[in-house]
Amino acid sequence: KYRLNIYMEHFQKIEHNLLGQSGAKLSDIKEVYSHAQGLSQCSKFIKENNIVEHIRADTAGSAEMISKKKDIKQAAIASSLSAKIYKLDIVKKNIENESGNLTRFLVMGKDISQPEFETSLDYYHQSPNDMEDIYGEVITKLNLKIAQLEEKID
Repeated sequence: KYRLNIYMEHFQKIEHNLLGQSGAKLSDIKEVYSHAQGLSQCSKFIKENNIVEHIRADTAGSAEMISKKKDIKQAAIASSLSAKIYKLDIVKKNIENESGNLTRFLVMGKDISQPEFETSLDYYHQSPNDMEDIYGEVITKLNLKIAQLEEKID
C-alpha cells in the first residue's frame, strides 16, 4: 500500500561561505546571520573569529537581509549562489567544520516503472541549508516538473 520505489538519486555537495558587503574583510565582521544548521556547521569558524551569531529562517534569506542592510559589520552564512544573487562578496569560502557535507536527493514513486507525468522528489539530509538553491539544480539536472516539495530531515 505505501511501498515506494527509488527511481534516481543525486548527491549535492554543501559548502558554507561567509558573505558580506563589497570590500568587507573578515576583521570587519562582528555579527553573522544564518539558519541554525548553517551556524552549527560553521561553529568553529564563528568561535575562532569571535563573531556573534543570529539564527534566521534560512541561509538565502539571511543573505538577502544582509544585502539590504548594507552594514559592513554584518555577514551571512550562505551559498555562493546567494552571493551572486544578492551581489555580496564572499569574505571567506568553505567555512564549514567538516568538508564533504552532502545532501542526498531521491526521486521516488509508487509505480514500478519511471512515471511520465508525476514524480515525487523526497530528500533526506543531515545538513539542511540553502535548499531553495539546491532545488533548482536538482530539478534542472533531472529534468523534472515539480508540483509539491516536502522536507524530511534525518
